[in-house]
Amino acid sequence: MLLFIQVENGTPKEHPITLENLAHAVPNFDPSRPPSWLAPFERVEAPTAPSYMIVEHAGYTMCEDGVVRDSWSITEQPEP
Repeated sequence: MLLFIQVENGTPKEHPITLENLAHAVPNFDPSRPPSWLAPFERVEAPTAPSYMIVEHAGYTMCEDGVVRDSWSITEQPEP
């Protein structure tokens, strides 16, 4: 599934949009040449961690290759 995300000044905004939805919202949308306010988006699965660690979705990161990807944080659970 092809996804795109809005960007403003190189920073991802909002949430990813499917190609199908973009085709309805943006006339003559060409995924090989998205407008400057859109960037390709690639889902990244959450990493696995030991049970004493917490995995949280940290947001979206614009990578050097121009693709925005999910970013994750892993922290230790606080002791009770």
